[in-house]
Amino acid sequence: MTLLLSHHYEGASKGATVPQKVRESLQTASDLLNDLQVETYSSMERREKTEFILEQIRFLIAVARIKDAEEGKGKDGKDTLGGGEAEWVKARAGGRKVNEQFLTEKENEVRIYADLPNRRSQR
Repeated sequence: MTLLLSHHYEGASKGATVPQKVRESLQTASDLLNDLQVETYSSMERREKTEFILEQIRFLIAVARIKDAEEGKGKDGKDTLGGGEAEWVKARAGGRKVNEQFLTEKENEVRIYADLPNRRSQR
């Protein structure tokens, strides 16, 4: 249910024309997913947990990119800290939860197609 709600807010961000609304929708979606600690759920299969964690990371990165773009540079022209730094830290921590060996096995291959704002194309 939480995943469906987060995808609803992701869809709302795509339809938003005001940058603040895009950020708010993605932040809500990210918050919904990241409130759950699925790695502790024994009833979920390993693949399902991995996909969920990757989805959490995807939203964190999207929010971090938006916050970084909003933050930009300080008045003196130097890069500022802040922006999406908290989300980048959470994304790195989330990445540690994913077992790389599990992902290298062919039957566990997971594909995430991110089309969130500020995503660079991978061509």
